[in-house]
Amino acid sequence: MAVFGVFSSLSLVFIFTEKPLLVMGQDPSISAAAGKFDIQLIPTLFPYAFLQCIVRYLQSQSLIFPMVWSSLASLCFQLRLYWAYTIFNLGNSGAAISIVISSWFNVLLLVLYVMYSPA
Repeated sequence: MAVFGVFSSLSLVFIFTEKPLLVMGQDPSISAAAGKFDIQLIPTLFPYAFLQCIVRYLQSQSLIFPMVWSSLASLCFQLRLYWAYTIFNLGNSGAAISIVISSWFNVLLLVLYVMYSPA
């Protein structure tokens, strides 16, 4: 239940990003774009929670290289997704979508490693 509290509080921070930026003197168009981008990043909170649990599990067993390789694979996957979304003129929305998908991809790779690795 504590995890839900963290997600809800972080989601609120993401939802209301635009207003503090305006108070700090940021340009209104930049504040609006940042607020919209942060709202679109809310779905990354869920794979991030899973990823942190898996990372702690692997770190406790001193298995660092699977995390390095999955992060590199996820980065390459994200770059290709972002490039494809740029071609379709999705802009910041495409960037947010590529981050969400690559986060889930990273979690999937590490879960598969934990399930099928003999280590």
